[in-house]
Amino acid sequence: MQWLLDNLVSSQATFKLVCIGGQVLNSLPVYETFATYADERKRLIDAIHAEGISGVIFLTGDRHHSELSLLDEPGFAPIYDLTTSPLTSSPNPKGSNEANALRVPGTFVGERNFALLDFSGTRANRAVRISLCNSNGVELWARTLNAADLKKGKGK
Repeated sequence: MQWLLDNLVSSQATFKLVCIGGQVLNSLPVYETFATYADERKRLIDAIHAEGISGVIFLTGDRHHSELSLLDEPGFAPIYDLTTSPLTSSPNPKGSNEANALRVPGTFVGERNFALLDFSGTRANRAVRISLCNSNGVELWARTLNAADLKKGKGK
């Protein structure tokens, strides 16, 4: 954990992508979510907030469904969690019934899918377009995150 935090603090990247097997932001402590480890999850989020780290996007999976989660608290930089799975295994459409309080409306996908991340713009105006596509490559939804929107204090 300390290694991760040290590297997030020292990173000059606009977007700090953290790849991890299970969901970090999902608020429901079930299956492959970091919420089942409440103390560690709190420590990680508190440290990101305390250090003023912006641009954090967790790339997660292993839930057999996909969704975008957002932790957007006043006075802190927003934190995203893009969960994408599965592409080849069986999907779990019942995941839409999970009470993930941080799920961005309209982003749940309960069929086979994959995500594309397209980075563009100058350093000062960098953006990432996240799109989720079904296994045939048909786009199901897309969101664009701009660097300016990921700065401290932009929360609700």
